[in-house]
Amino acid sequence: MLSRPAWILLIALLAIGAGALWWWLDAAAAGRVVRLPDGRVATLVAVTYGTEHRYVHGKPLVKVAARFRSARWAALHGLQERQFTTPAPTVTFWVEWRNLALTNQPPTSASIAGEQGPETEPAWLRTAIHAATGESVVAWNFGNYPRRARTLRLGIFQWQGTGWPLRVAEFRADNPGPRRYAVWTAPPSPVTERAGGWDFSLEKFTTGEPVPARLKPARGYVTPWNTATFRASQNGQPSRAWRVAAIEGTDATGNRCVPQATAFEARGDEAVFGFNGVVWPGEAALKLKVEFSRRDEFAPGELWFARTVIVPPAVGGLTRVEPQTNGPGGRVMGLELRRTGPNVFGARGATWRNGEVNLEVTPPSDARVTLHRATDDRGRTVPHESQARITNTVHRFALELAPDARSVDFTFAVHPSVFAEFLARPELFETNAAPSR
Repeated sequence: MLSRPAWILLIALLAIGAGALWWWLDAAAAGRVVRLPDGRVATLVAVTYGTEHRYVHGKPLVKVAARFRSARWAALHGLQERQFTTPAPTVTFWVEWRNLALTNQPPTSASIAGEQGPETEPAWLRTAIHAATGESVVAWNFGNYPRRARTLRLGIFQWQGTGWPLRVAEFRADNPGPRRYAVWTAPPSPVTERAGGWDFSLEKFTTGEPVPARLKPARGYVTPWNTATFRASQNGQPSRAWRVAAIEGTDATGNRCVPQATAFEARGDEAVFGFNGVVWPGEAALKLKVEFSRRDEFAPGELWFARTVIVPPAVGGLTRVEPQTNGPGGRVMGLELRRTGPNVFGARGATWRNGEVNLEVTPPSDARVTLHRATDDRGRTVPHESQARITNTVHRFALELAPDARSVDFTFAVHPSVFAEFLARPELFETNAAPSR
């Protein structure tokens, strides 16, 4: 005859089993189970919110019994746990995958959206559990999501051989976090802020522009495009010497948007900066922290010259200018010019680059490094991309070298940036109207 503790354990196990069966049936009815054409089955098993995220994977009965047994016993019976922390509250979707094969593993990327409207670019998984029984649990964590939304949508993407993401599944779940936040109100454009002795005006800020297929993937795959237009002036006189080097957006709910793709264009006195990133519906204002960087009118002490740098004749070739102590501010400057061949995709998505110059600047500095001018031995301008910082000291610029170019004269500038913050009112691209709250 069973003892009282044994009866209690048995009843608990039966209750857990019945609860698990009910949850599975309810999950299937609620759309938390997706069957893919290739046979894989995906189940949304948990959605966690906060700064601490934890999930335990294993059979329900083993989970119950593990409360009374050792960690070693739990591991021997297939119980696995994943947990991580985040600096600020975030949301995590945990999706279990079954019917996997060596050539048909779980997808690695997912996006998040609200009931309607835009979604983020597919993000890489945060952590995963791969069980000996063949199933896996994949977790996607999002710090930037529509926090006011009642329902959240998780879009799961499989990367194809072409390099494009294919949506293979979607889940909906109640938003587990708070949904009531303060509301920011921004003044109408233009908005002017003074920084570094200059006046910078945000003339217009639009959001929701679709990215043309010809500009993908350079501008992203699923996230809309935003455009911010600025003007710079000093003592009432407009200046064309400034460009936007970087931008970061925050909203009243605590979201932080750092673009993955950007594009700058100078249109007369206007500095036009485009970037991908979601402005969530319901946000009447966004704080834009903008880094302004000069693109012209550099002081003589900010410039460094590398003359007659030989262009390597063959792909893989390298010309090195040994470090010199004559850089701006006494910095040590050296560079390498490489012939890369037609295998470096240009950041604008429309051209191919066949060379690169790596500039080494020591000691490290927070100053912006700009390739101000590049001219080959026939006096032609060498097209180049904006700077990409490889390490604390190395800055890389992609080049488009003419086939008959023998040498290049480089002019670099090392100069400080100016930062300004704007409270911006986004306007929808299609209707040119402010989004409703």
